[in-house]
Amino acid sequence: MGIFWKRASPAGGLWGYIAGIIAPMVVWIGYLNHWSWFDYATGTAETLYGAIWSFVTAVVVTVAVSVATMPKPVAQLDGLVRGVGIINLKADNHAGDDAWYRSPAVLGFTALVLCVLLYIPFV
Repeated sequence: MGIFWKRASPAGGLWGYIAGIIAPMVVWIGYLNHWSWFDYATGTAETLYGAIWSFVTAVVVTVAVSVATMPKPVAQLDGLVRGVGIINLKADNHAGDDAWYRSPAVLGFTALVLCVLLYIPFV
């Protein structure tokens, strides 16, 4: 939310993150104990609904805490929040930094090869 909403505060992000972790734990405990709210047919359904509960809880808590706390000044959000400031991709690069191991193409290809290699044992 902090990337798209400049009013989101650091405290809102922290408490939303914590609440987003606690919510699926409650769903899981409720599923194991057959609480009526969380009595899902399968473990897979519990996992999917736990993700939904996690997302909704994180968003609600982030918005509530962010509205109740002071936001960061807009000057500090330059380049971090969509629509605030200008992102200069050229300035991010270090002059003369042409190391092959920092190339996005090399890193992406390496990640793809590792994913395939790690997937092969499960086929």
